[in-house]
Amino acid sequence: MKNWVKKRFDNFPNIHTEYDEKNHRGSSKLFDNNNEYKAGLSFYLVDTGIIVEKFQALTTDIDLSLCKAAFSCSSMKNYENKKCIRVTSCLNGRSDILFTNKYQNYLSGSEITVNCGQSIKHIHIQSEEFTGLSIYIFLNSPWLRKLSEFSESFLLPEKIYEKLKSNTSPTIIKSNSKITEITKEIIECLDTYDYDIMSFKIIELFILVDKEMKNEQFNPNRKYFTVTQMEIAKKTHDLLTEDLGTRYSAKDLAKRFGISETSLKNYFRGMYGIGYRDYQKHIRMRTAANLLKNTNMKVVDISLKVGFRSQTKFSICFKNFYGVNPLEFRRKSKLENSGALDEEAGEETVKA
Repeated sequence: MKNWVKKRFDNFPNIHTEYDEKNHRGSSKLFDNNNEYKAGLSFYLVDTGIIVEKFQALTTDIDLSLCKAAFSCSSMKNYENKKCIRVTSCLNGRSDILFTNKYQNYLSGSEITVNCGQSIKHIHIQSEEFTGLSIYIFLNSPWLRKLSEFSESFLLPEKIYEKLKSNTSPTIIKSNSKITEITKEIIECLDTYDYDIMSFKIIELFILVDKEMKNEQFNPNRKYFTVTQMEIAKKTHDLLTEDLGTRYSAKDLAKRFGISETSLKNYFRGMYGIGYRDYQKHIRMRTAANLLKNTNMKVVDISLKVGFRSQTKFSICFKNFYGVNPLEFRRKSKLENSGALDEEAGEETVKA
């Protein structure tokens, strides 16, 4: 089972993998070259025909294969036709999804997908903090057969599968407060190894999902993009962020890729969930804040570095974004750092 867990991070260095056979739990943690934690996957109930996976990322630009490892798991090979329904919930952050039919879409916070065999090639994490939960149920698993003897509700995964299996892309549903609450309760059960309660919570989640599907609350105004369209969005992103001192108009960017301004804006918003101008402003402000915190650069030099010719305009924009002007932000950051250092020094003194 360790090999199954490891496959999630096949292409990345510095992986630490563990598997606890007693609690049917495995985990992989991803570290960068500086040995800093970047992402982690935890797997539960891998040997039962139901797999629950919790994923957390603290960085962007992570690609994960979701289906390849799951269906190559040796313990799953005995399940007839490997019919599986998967519900993926995005609790925080944003990612884009590439299907093997060469179309892409995105999944953002408070959304879930229901997948009945539509192959996903990878998920690309976009946000700096991402939390997601996936539940795989194999329809002929002992777990499901046993529970269906107690209640017809446990037949719901199979009914949803039959309803959605012919769809070419996963069904996307906007979460409501009840779905979000149940998802969090499932995670609590994972943390305490309370798998019996979790089984009923999972079925409760399926009941809520089925209700939303009947209310036709799925795929609201959702547009799918081709790989080429998403590549244009990514290249636009790279241009906007590689040199913050250079400003690009939508007209210039659209001309570069041979498309209309409207198409460029739609592709970028579809990929990143925000307009390209707002995205660049956020990048500029976060970069400026980092330079104010961690360097002694003059404010005028920082304003030029992040694309402002006027220090006054930079200060106004920065204050609108953070609520304080750059100099005040720097002073507060130094005071906070000083307080943290004093606290650490106090702890060391007590230990001594």
